[in-house]
Amino acid sequence: MDLNRVNLKKVNFSKADLRGANLRNTDLRGANFSDADLRGSDLEDADLEDADLKGAKFGVINLNDTNLRGAKLKNADLRGSDLESVDLDYTNLMGVILDETQLKYLKGKCNLQDTKVYVEKTGKTISYIEYCQKES
Repeated sequence: MDLNRVNLKKVNFSKADLRGANLRNTDLRGANFSDADLRGSDLEDADLEDADLKGAKFGVINLNDTNLRGAKLKNADLRGSDLESVDLDYTNLMGVILDETQLKYLKGKCNLQDTKVYVEKTGKTISYIEYCQKES
């Protein structure tokens, strides 16, 4: 599905299967992606400011220079996504599942207290606080 450069501001994609969708440079401000499947999608340079991404499945997707400022990511699974150039200012990360590589980058840049960490060695997801205690 090619939605490159389309204005999809405030569109409801709740529970949508958007696997592999091209959403590059797309205006998705305020859109609803709750429980949507975005695995394999390309969101490079997309504007997702204030979007609802609660429970969304990301997997390995292109998030280069994506604006997630103010987005609601509660319980979203971001494992495998490169978050290095993503704007996460004012973003709700409560319950978000991150991998250990993402933690190294995000530590000190945003509040991770209410996140979860997937530990590849054990194959388990644990709270960030528990992860920090084990790493000490």
